[in-house]
Amino acid sequence: MKGFMMNADFHDIGFVGTRFTWCNNKEGNSRIWERLDRCLANSIAIQKIPVSVTRHLMRLASDHCPIVLKMDEKVQFKSKNIIFEDTWRSYPASKSIVFHSWNKDSGDEAVILQRKLNRTLKALFFWNKNKCRNLNALKEKLKQEILELQNKEALGVNWSGDDLVALRSKVHELNVTLKRLSTWWNQRAKVRWHEEGDTNSNLFHCYATARRTVNIINQIRDELNNVYDEDEQIERVFTSFFGKKWKHRDFITSDWPVVFYSQKISEEDITILSADFSVLELQNSVFQQDKNKSPGLDGVTYSFYKS
Repeated sequence: MKGFMMNADFHDIGFVGTRFTWCNNKEGNSRIWERLDRCLANSIAIQKIPVSVTRHLMRLASDHCPIVLKMDEKVQFKSKNIIFEDTWRSYPASKSIVFHSWNKDSGDEAVILQRKLNRTLKALFFWNKNKCRNLNALKEKLKQEILELQNKEALGVNWSGDDLVALRSKVHELNVTLKRLSTWWNQRAKVRWHEEGDTNSNLFHCYATARRTVNIINQIRDELNNVYDEDEQIERVFTSFFGKKWKHRDFITSDWPVVFYSQKISEEDITILSADFSVLELQNSVFQQDKNKSPGLDGVTYSFYKS
């Protein structure tokens, strides 16, 4: 079933409600619970209805739970978190924005780094929104302009040196735009992009787009085993959990074991650990992760299917 879903571009859009959808209605150790009923959608459907949610209803007259696909589920996409885009590094103006935003430091030293990061990301985000053009639209426009210039050159009508300079400039700009698009999809497709090596495939485009819907958290369970499905409630559960996890704790180190000199690493090991790694070593570490790589949409790594 998982192999069929991967080959046919089907994705489980997730659910809200009880975990299982079927029960054999027996008692004791013979009682079985399974999730047999699922709602699958391909990448095109996920793009058309990105706010769809499957709800598992209560089981009454049947041994199966009814499932309802709600295509108009109200989901609030909050833009509080700004993710750094790798394509920003290819623009010379981004370096100046980072330089000026990072040099502004004020406030307590404990929060100064966080303020710098937030201020820099916001500056890059609004610069990209106001100044940078849509890469896909820019690519199509450059292709059309290059085609017109090449047709003009082939006909030899009013062709001049300025037209040749413009043609070379457009070709260079198109190559830069294609590289930026490749970096943009590379950041979203992650490991599978490097494995397959195909930088212009609709499969990876659909795969990366479907990831957005799969990563949406529709419900969460707190430490008291209470289930919440509202955005504000989910946010409070996360805030409470990490607040308790990272709160300040006092500890005593007086009774810690003493580390003897013979147990320390040698100077040779320190030199090896401090040396810079090469690009080849980085590629080998990415390509040879095997089952330790991040899982796919169904929670199972691609190497699992190959094994």
